[in-house]
Order: sequence, then structure tokens, then C-alpha cells
Amino acid sequence: MTKKQSQTREQALAELVNRAKKEDIVHISQLGNRSGQSAILAELFTQLPGNSVLITRDEKEARVFETLLGYWCKEKPIGLYRLTDPPEPRLYAAIQEKKKIAVLVPLELLRSAFPDRSSYEKTIEHLEVGERRSPIELSQRLIQHGYTFEETAETPGTLARRGSIVDIHPVHDGDILRIEFADNAIDSITQISSGKKKESLRTLTIPPARLGKGSVSFWSIWPEKPTLVYEDPEGDDNHMWKDLEQRDGFKRLILYPFKTTNAEVLGVHAAPLYQNDLSNAAKALREKKKEGWNIHFLETSGGEKLSHFISDKLKWSTKVKRAPELMEGFVIELSHELFITDKELFGRQVLRQEEKNILDQAFLSNLEEGDFVVHADHGVGKFAGMKNNSIDKITHEYFLLEYAEQDKLYVPVENADKLTKYLGTEQPKIHRLSGTSWKSITKKIKDEARILAKDLLKLYAERTMITASTCQTETPEETKLYSLFPYEETPDQQKAIDDITKDLQQSKPMDRLICGDVGFGKTEVAIRAAFKVVMNGYQVALLTPTTILTQQHYDTLCERLKIFNVRVAILSRFETKLEQEKVIRDIQTGDVDIVVGTHRLLSTDVKFKKLGLVIIDEEQRFGVKHKEQLKKIRKETHVLTLTATPIPRTLNIALSNIRDISLIETPPEGRLPIETIIEPYSDMLISEAIKKEFDRKGQVYYLYNKVETIELAAKRLKKIVPEAQIGIAHGQLNEESLAKVMSEFDNGKTNILVCSTIIENGLDLPNVNTIIVENATKFGLAQLYQLRGRVGRGLRQAYSYFLYGSHKLTGNAKKRLQSLLEARELGSGFQLALRDLEIRGVGNILGKEQHGKVSAVGLALYSRLLAQAVDEIKTGKNQKEFRDILIDLPLSIGIPNTYIPKESSRLQLYQKIAGLTKIAQLNEAYGNMKEPYGEPPQEVKNLYALLKLRIAAQDTDITRIETKKSPQGDRLFISFSPSINPKMIPALLDINEAWTFSQDQIRVLVSKLDEDWFGALEKIIVLSRGFQLEEAKNETTPKTV
Repeated sequence: MTKKQSQTREQALAELVNRAKKEDIVHISQLGNRSGQSAILAELFTQLPGNSVLITRDEKEARVFETLLGYWCKEKPIGLYRLTDPPEPRLYAAIQEKKKIAVLVPLELLRSAFPDRSSYEKTIEHLEVGERRSPIELSQRLIQHGYTFEETAETPGTLARRGSIVDIHPVHDGDILRIEFADNAIDSITQISSGKKKESLRTLTIPPARLGKGSVSFWSIWPEKPTLVYEDPEGDDNHMWKDLEQRDGFKRLILYPFKTTNAEVLGVHAAPLYQNDLSNAAKALREKKKEGWNIHFLETSGGEKLSHFISDKLKWSTKVKRAPELMEGFVIELSHELFITDKELFGRQVLRQEEKNILDQAFLSNLEEGDFVVHADHGVGKFAGMKNNSIDKITHEYFLLEYAEQDKLYVPVENADKLTKYLGTEQPKIHRLSGTSWKSITKKIKDEARILAKDLLKLYAERTMITASTCQTETPEETKLYSLFPYEETPDQQKAIDDITKDLQQSKPMDRLICGDVGFGKTEVAIRAAFKVVMNGYQVALLTPTTILTQQHYDTLCERLKIFNVRVAILSRFETKLEQEKVIRDIQTGDVDIVVGTHRLLSTDVKFKKLGLVIIDEEQRFGVKHKEQLKKIRKETHVLTLTATPIPRTLNIALSNIRDISLIETPPEGRLPIETIIEPYSDMLISEAIKKEFDRKGQVYYLYNKVETIELAAKRLKKIVPEAQIGIAHGQLNEESLAKVMSEFDNGKTNILVCSTIIENGLDLPNVNTIIVENATKFGLAQLYQLRGRVGRGLRQAYSYFLYGSHKLTGNAKKRLQSLLEARELGSGFQLALRDLEIRGVGNILGKEQHGKVSAVGLALYSRLLAQAVDEIKTGKNQKEFRDILIDLPLSIGIPNTYIPKESSRLQLYQKIAGLTKIAQLNEAYGNMKEPYGEPPQEVKNLYALLKLRIAAQDTDITRIETKKSPQGDRLFISFSPSINPKMIPALLDINEAWTFSQDQIRVLVSKLDEDWFGALEKIIVLSRGFQLEEAKNETTPKTV
């Protein structure tokens, strides 16, 4: 074991701390994992002299660090604070008491004004036993300093008084303090918190619960200058970074996510992913332990699976620690530590929802504090967490949203369907709750969406008027083809196949998008669709963006269909002019069943005898002219589009329900995630990566995208790895040369292919499991993702190296590579497309603008508005809106985290059930919830009962259902608009004579109802609904809900 292996994290960082003590600026690199970065920072904050300030790009990042650093700091002698505006008094208390602290500061708050320390000191109350004070005077002063008067002082910042006793819960302390008075003097001061022994005090200092108006800068509140810590801001155009870097006299630690020259390299990166392959995971972890690594296990979901894995598979007695849900596994090479969470071992659970809702709900499932959200009625705000509010022992859970001018909105969980995660520009405009701008904006966007919908429906809605070929029969040949598939279909593959089968059975032309990660089996889905169409007597065209991909698809189709009487042809520049002319003639006569080709297939001389299906692979790679031709094709026949990473336009259309989408999210069995390495260019790194692949008899892609100098790059590579056999492939080679190069690489005559992005789409060579991309910063996120997907097609571990030439990464290039590093899990292509939208700004749905009106309301709401406009134009009817009915009843409402521990699962379930509009759907969702989580507690049952009530009341004139206190007890009110149906009154009195009436309201004391007052309320809803429907439709009363 090496000396470094035996070091603890504290020892390993000691040298870095010593440097930071001596030098004004220390650069620290390869901190590419947020969880690992937090563990390192917690140690540095503890060891560094004085206080530390971590400056984050925004509030969201500060909240993430607050959670992660809070975990690592909880057993360390350091206090952690997040700066807010106005600031929390407990921060000033910690500075005043000279405690060792670390403060998280969102960059934008550095422009705010803060109270100076002297004004804070004037609001501190100093108490001493024997001091002349009265309980009334003390209570009044504390209220002036922000404390609120309550019956009991249960929460920080509250006080309670009973005669000569005052209980105080200071904002900076968990202890409740009791001050007892006698003869207008303090008789005793006692700590009385539950679970602790009462402790008497002689003196007491009480800080204020609220600070006064700000008058000084953030830097002025510090008696001594803290150490500043922040990620390298180069490339970020926010001028605040420049102001920060010009401040003198501060020591600084500057962080870099990737390895950077002239910086300390800590080697912090993500832990390996095992994706439920527990045998391989156990084997790898045992090897790590033999090599001297310290392995720590962190449970983030609240289950026991991780403990069972350790005891059953590893046979170790290692304890599992509970960690926040945000925590992910990581490696610290410096101290030879490996932290593994349940996420790396078992993968993230994919919750299956109704296909129509899956995309929309994805916007809320990953919601974190600090994220921007859109409330349908109030506009863009900031999510500040989930809050419980308790009154008279009745607890209700809320989404807390923060708006401009410190406005706050508490959204009941039953209204979660009104919320979507904002996806648009990086810093959207935050609205005032009382303002009218949001209504104006949404009206304008609705009008624009309607115009846009009309344009789209010239293509998409016109298709409904056209009759396409139908494929009704399943032939014995199809059954045979399915049986010859050497793998078991994944559930998502089978679902996509079933979707396409249903589409092809309809006379309306299919226009379905298959969105699946690279290597997840989209091609097999397409082959089956093509074969079905051919077996029903029609022809199929498969369009690809590149010649190489055309050849690959042609080879795959020939291999899969070789025992069947199906003729597959190819049309690309690899073929001679005579060969192309023959294929075109055979297409026209119907002698070709399936033709695979590039845009050559779109030429006017290519005419089909009986075209039944067009399959388009990676449509975004085609040019504008060809896309226009594809629009024309969509009006005439069935179309199936395949993509690994949807571009914004495709994604928007899919989200708007204008186009059907099938997601293939399940990886094939045995598939391993691709290891991703992002580092500066290095001959040594390239040599090691290639030799590592050669040692296992594998091959390498070396991507170099400058055709003019690609041969020089190949010669340089030959010097680095002399034993390599190198081929060169790019789009400017003639057909014969390119075909020869690809054939030699495919057959193993060469073992490195130096190539351009000609290999980007669709190549499937199982023996190529390392790709090295030079100048990776020159590519877009979708391209990088596609390139990484060229390896890892078999059961072998694959490696992707993304190299950059400059000494450090900046701006969007850094964001793109960071996103690629984060999207390590199999099946993350769709999530990556959402991230790409965040980086680039949301595009206009027609692709004409990159920053359109979408940014004003966010992608999710824009998509909803567009989908609504499309539906209204299609049907000719205004869409019936689901009415807001205010329901405020004395019931505890929510899903406690003791029932569903995972926060993202709770939020996703809230949005899912709040958006349901039929009681049958709600009952089904209730059953689906009970299956994994068991019998729900009463507050969850109450939530479902309230949602049922809201659905049942839709077909009535009811606008509000609420209880209010009165001297006689709780009174139930039901309000109607415009007024009560007079026919309902006799029927209501027949049920219970205690009801009283006004023109638009009925009311009754709850005590006058049956013991099951909620059941009585349901009967009233059914009664009202019956009269409403009878009057509107002249039908009999429906069955009781």
C-alpha cells in the first residue's frame, strides 16, 4: 500500500491547507462531482484559519450546497449558513460570537445592502437574574425585534407569556428559554427544551428575530476578511464576477470541475455506475478494498437494499449512513476513498405513468429548492421548498414559491397541477403576485400559440384528412422474424412495437417519434415496422443522414431478413451510377421492398410503386431543403422517426401532443454505462487509453474534425502509439476509398480509425470500446452525446475521452461537458435534451428562433398552451377548463416523508394526482401508490378524498367549500355561482333540516351533520351535480360518486 493510500482525507488535504495559508490564491482542479466537492470543501472550511465564504452562481446552487455541505459539516466544529435577503439574524449572532462559520452566498446577493453590525448589536437583549425588568416590557421589546406572540413558543422566533412567565424560542438556538419574574425583576432563567435536563442560567443573550434595513455591503459585516471560495468564473458574462475578482485583501480558493494546468489536482469524480449488476459491483468493490481503498456506503432513499447488498453480496459488516437524496456517489483519488450510494448500485427507479403525462410530469419530478417554477395563474417564481403549516393540530403541506419584492405564495399540494418547472432562459423575469403583467403575457402567448397551431396543423392536422395504407394482418413470417431476435425485448421496446402496430392499423398516417438512447434497440423496432409493412404488400424507404450509416442499416436489414423473400436495396454515393439507376427502376416497378438511402432517396427521379412507410433516422441531421421535402412526405404516408437526442423543435412538438412519441428508456440486459473522462489534451493520456484498449484486443475511434489536417493528426498519433494500424475516414473521401477504409476497420485490419463526425450516427461495431475526441469544446451537447454512443454496444466496459486544448474550460463549453459528465446513466438522452434546452435557451417550436416567446412562460406551459390551441382548432370547440374550486376543510393533507421518503417521488405523485380529472383515474392512482408503499396514513387518504370532491364538483355551480369558526362551533359553507338551483333546496332539507340558505350560499353547523360529516358533504355534491346535469342535459341523475 502506498503512503497516499494510507492517508486520511484530513492528512491528504493538509498540504493544500498549508498552501492556502501562505498564498493569496490557490487553484484546485478536478472537482467534477458536486457531492465529492462538498466533502472536500467541508474539510477545507474546517481546517482553514478564520471563516469561509462560498460564492455560488445562483440561489439554486447555494441551496444544493446547503444540503450537501450540511451533511458533511454536521459533525465538524463549524457552522454553516446560507445568505438571504434580508439576512437571518443567526448569521450575525455567529459573527458576533466569533464562531467558526462558512457562509453560502448566491452571487446576485453581493449587490444587496445589509444591516451593519452596530445596528444588530443594539437590538440584542442582555438579561441577568436579579435585573429589574417586567414581563410585559420584555415581551414588547422582543416583538419590536421580530418575535411573534404565540400560545406556545414551539418554533424559532416565537414567544409566549402567561402572567409572570415568558417563554422564548431564539432564532439561533434549538432550546426554549423560560424567564420567570417576581416583583418586576428576573427571578430565574431556565432552558426547558424537551429531551434535555433543565438547566439554570445566570445570564442570557437574545438576538433579534428580524434585522433592520440594510445600509452596508456584504463585505462590511465581517470584522476579519473571510477566505473566498468559488468556481472559476471565466466565460460567465455576469459583471458581478469581475467586481468580485477586483476586491483586494481576500485569500481565495478557485475551483475547477475538470483537470486544469497549474492547479492542485484532487481527483474527485463520480463513482462507477453498476445499474443493478450486483455481482460485478461486489467483485469491483472487493478489488478496490484489496488495493487499499476506503469504501463508504450512503443510503439516499430510506430503504434497506444497500444494507442487504453489503451483508448478502459482500459479506461485510460495514455500516450504512443515511444521506440526503441529493447525494451521489464519488471517488476521491487523493485519499483513496470511494463513496457508493444506492443510486450507483441499483440505478434510479423509473416511474411509469400514462404515456400522455410522462413528459409533462418530468418537469416537476426533479424540482429542487432554488429552481424557477411557473404557476399557471401567477407566473414565474422561485421554489423555496415544501412547507407544513399546522393550525389546531391540522397539518397541510404546501409548495412555497417566492416572487419579486419578497412576495410569497403557498400552493396547497392538491393544486400541484398548476406548477411546472421553468425551462427557458437562465435568469427569467420574476413577477409580482399582485401585478397584472402575467395575465397580459399569457394572453399574448395564447394568441401566438393559436396562430402557430394553425400553421402546424396545415401539416399535422391535414394528415387526418388523408387515407394511408393499413396493415391489418400479422403474418407467420412476422412471428418467425420475432422469434429469430437473439435478445429479449425490453419492456419499452415492446411498448414501442405495440404502439406502431396500432398506428399502422389505422387509415390515418402515422407520425411517431421513437426516442431512445443510443444502443437501446430503436433499429430493431424500425426493422419490425418495415417488415410488417412489406408483408402487407407495401414498400418501405429508410432515410439516413450519412453514407456510412446507410451502409450499416443496409447490412443490418440484409442480415435480419436474409431467410425471407424480401429484397433490400441501397441507394447512396457508395454505389456506381449504373447501380443507382437499376435500383431506381426496381423501386418504380415494385421489385424493391425496402430501400435504404441518404437524401438521394428524396430526388425527383425516385418514384415508388406502392410506398407504405418512411423511416427517418436522426432527422435533425438533414438540411432545411430536405426537411421541407420530408414535410411533404408526411402528408402522404406513414412516417416513423428515430432519434437518440431530440432537438428542441422535435422535443417541443412531442411535448405538445402534436406528434406521438414512444420512449425507450430501458437498457438492454448486461449493458454497462460508458465511463466518461474529460481532461486537457495529453500525449501520455492518449497513449495510456489506446494501449489499455489494445491490451484487450479492442479498437479505437479517434475523432479529429478538421479534414484539412486529419492526416497530420494520424501521423502524430502513430508517433504516440507506434504499434497502431491506423485508418482515416472523412466525408471528402471518394466512395471507393471510404468503403475500403470502413471495411478494413470493420474486419480488424486497422485498430484505430482517425475520423471526422462521419461516424456520429448509428455505427454499431461491438469491438470498438474506446473513443477519443480531440477539441471536444467545438461540439454541441447532442453531438457529444451521439459520439459517446458509438462505443459500449457490447457487454464490455467502454471508455470515452473528451479532450480540450486550452488550459481550462469556460462558458457554455464547460456547461456542455459538465452535462455530459452528469448524464452518465444508461437512457439519459431525453434528460440531456432538456439540459441542452437550458443551456441554449428554449427554441421556437418551428425552429426559426432560438430565443422566442417560449422563454417568457417556460417550455412546459408554452407546450400546454400550444397543445390546447391545436385541440381547439382540431375539434372546433373551446377546451373545457378544469375549474378551480376552493376547498378548505379541517383535514390534515399531504404525503409525509415517512410514507414516501424520496422527495422527487413525492413531488411527482403530487403533480400526477392533482392533474387527474376523472375519479376512475384517481382510484387507479391510489391503488398504484399502495402497491409499493403499503397502506397510506390518514393525511394521504384525506388528500385523495379532497381531490375526489373537487372532481365530483366540476359539473355543479359550486365555487367554494370551506369551514369557518363560529361561537357555536365549526360551520360548513358551500358557495355557488351565480346562485343556488331553487329545485335543490327541498331535496337538501329532506336530507337535513339544519341547512340555511342565501341566494348563493348554503351553510350548516358541522355538529348538526352526521358523524361522517365528510360523507354528508359528498352527498350534497352528488345532489347538486344531479340537478345541474338534469337541467343542462335533461338526463336522469347519474350514479353516486
